[in-house]
Amino acid sequence: MSGQWSQRIDDPRQIDIDAIAENGGTKAALRLDSTLVHVPRYCPLDLVENYVRRFIIYPSEHAIVAHVLWIVDTHLMDCWETTPRLAFMSAEKESGKTRALEITALFVPEPELVFNPSAASLIRIVAEGTPTILHDEIDNVFRGSAADDKNATLLGILNQGYRPGATVPRCVGQGMNIKVDRMPCYCPVAVAGLRSLPDTLASRSIFIRMKRRARGERSKDQRGQPPILRVAIPERPCDAI
Repeated sequence: MSGQWSQRIDDPRQIDIDAIAENGGTKAALRLDSTLVHVPRYCPLDLVENYVRRFIIYPSEHAIVAHVLWIVDTHLMDCWETTPRLAFMSAEKESGKTRALEITALFVPEPELVFNPSAASLIRIVAEGTPTILHDEIDNVFRGSAADDKNATLLGILNQGYRPGATVPRCVGQGMNIKVDRMPCYCPVAVAGLRSLPDTLASRSIFIRMKRRARGERSKDQRGQPPILRVAIPERPCDAI
């Protein structure tokens, strides 16, 4: 546990970070005594980092920092003028990209793990709430003809939804009773896929270049593990940094 997000304070309690993560975030803090002692206090982002690194093999320490900070970003969407997409990409299969999305889903608000959604369904998912879109196998969207209407519309949503106020206009109604409905498409998006992304989407993305696990590298299987508590992320994560 690096504790890079931590700060030291005078506090009569000490949290066993590793024990909390091992037990799904349920172990209570250990009270030492009534005397104030100088001990480390870990902010919630230490818990997040310690948890994700158990299941994801990152290409670098910088990638872990980027992932944790992007998770914080999803909880503060009203604060930003723009929000980056997070892209877990690799040159070959079985590099841990899907697992990275599955672990991310444990920490972000209203996670929507999707594969090959239609543009219409994605528009409505975003318009009905404030989801975090986690799009797996994004490379399938860009295969085939670049003129494909479905792909063009979906790519447009991913491209433009990085700014508040971005909308997708659609005509709704029947007969003469038709009006234009402007559906919001601003939301956090993480994608996973092979190779790279189209230029515009790539310019608005933070890339984590995943690699196949090397010999000797080990990660735990998240399936069947007790779920970590979502309260690990406070209402104002920036206050914890």
